[in-house]
Amino acid sequence: MKLTTVIGTAIAALSLAACGSTAPPTARPATPTVAPTPTATPAPTPTATPSPPESPSPSASVSPSPSASPSPTEGPCGFQPCSTGAGSVTTCAGTGTAQGGSLIITWTAGYGQTEPVVPDYLTVDGNVVDVSSNPFTSGPYSAGDHSFTIPTESGLIGGTFPFTILACDVVTVTTTCSSTDLPTGSATFSGLTVGDGINVDESTYPTLVESSTMTVNEIPNGTSSYVEMNDGGYGVITIASGTFTIAACHGKSIR
Repeated sequence: MKLTTVIGTAIAALSLAACGSTAPPTARPATPTVAPTPTATPAPTPTATPSPPESPSPSASVSPSPSASPSPTEGPCGFQPCSTGAGSVTTCAGTGTAQGGSLIITWTAGYGQTEPVVPDYLTVDGNVVDVSSNPFTSGPYSAGDHSFTIPTESGLIGGTFPFTILACDVVTVTTTCSSTDLPTGSATFSGLTVGDGINVDESTYPTLVESSTMTVNEIPNGTSSYVEMNDGGYGVITIASGTFTIAACHGKSIR
């Protein structure tokens, strides 16, 4: 039977092994030698150099914005101050006397000027006259026509200007008395110039001279003054001036 054959073969094989046949040793795998891992030397940690403390940045100073300049305002002389102007008046020259007339000049600041520009000198009828004040009076000048010249300089209106010195009237005054309780006195003026005006005791309005002789009434007793001016009393030239006295009448006035 097949089964018998197989078993016999197996026994024979076992017998051969028991009779001394040496079986080759089974090779064991070699244990690998592990080389020691070199210990890593730690690299020195660099010491951090401390940075200097940061200085706080200064606050940026804010430059103030420039204030807007106001736009210049145009005045009567454009965008610049007006120049100083001058005005003049005269006094009369005494007829038949050594009394001469005077020229009085006043300088006035122009628009936009803080004060007037006054020249150091002026010329009257070709003669240089030093200016020492404002207003400035010069003279005496004879009756008649004259001229004065103001030098032209910055801020000052210069030029040549005419002026006239009139002859003073020779005025005589006669008076009547006044009662002590009412102004009943009167003054009669002779030698006046028709067309002038006369002002007694600085009355509000001058009285027009319509005749060389005129009488002013209702003047109280005491000392009074008068002035005769050209142009109906509204001019700038004094033709005559003076004082007179009203005496007190005896007794009272009859009402």
